[in-house]
Amino acid sequence: MSSLASDFVLKVFNQKPAEGRGYTGVSLVIESFATYGIGSYPDEVASTTGDNIYINSDYIQNYDSAAGPEFTGILYHESTHVWQWNGNGMAPSSLINGIADYVRLKAGWPSKYWPKRGSGTRWDEGFAVTAYFLEYCDSIRAGFVSDLNSLMKDHYTDAFLVQLLGKTVDELWDDYKLHEVEGGVAVPKLA
Repeated sequence: MSSLASDFVLKVFNQKPAEGRGYTGVSLVIESFATYGIGSYPDEVASTTGDNIYINSDYIQNYDSAAGPEFTGILYHESTHVWQWNGNGMAPSSLINGIADYVRLKAGWPSKYWPKRGSGTRWDEGFAVTAYFLEYCDSIRAGFVSDLNSLMKDHYTDAFLVQLLGKTVDELWDDYKLHEVEGGVAVPKLA
């Protein structure tokens, strides 16, 4: 499963493993975070450090009966963190998590607890709110998220959105909100 997620992420980012971070494998550890004092259900769902993904077993264990799709979605989100660039730490964490949820959304594994499209008050609220905004941006220019990720290899600036789409992030957010009021895009089905 981890291999499928990594392959999907690399496809979305339009890159081969050697072109990105250069990892030769990804490790997945499922364990209770409470053991290490770094949180427990529901505080911390998962984390990724380098090519190591850690999923909190307490979160999955306490999830409702449909834990399978949630687990798969988390795996796609965390696999994105393995392969994505973060502007050498300059990109907002809300954007980093928004890109990871965008990949999760594109893979067909959104969480049933995500807010609806068009929610949020800022593009950089992170997670699903930012994922839906990025989905809109990608509908304007196919490959937008891939190109944004590539630009974020060495640094980050909001000007990347102007460079890629010709508008400021605030203008794009306003356009997105208007688009959602007028009908939006179809919600992808679960895989």
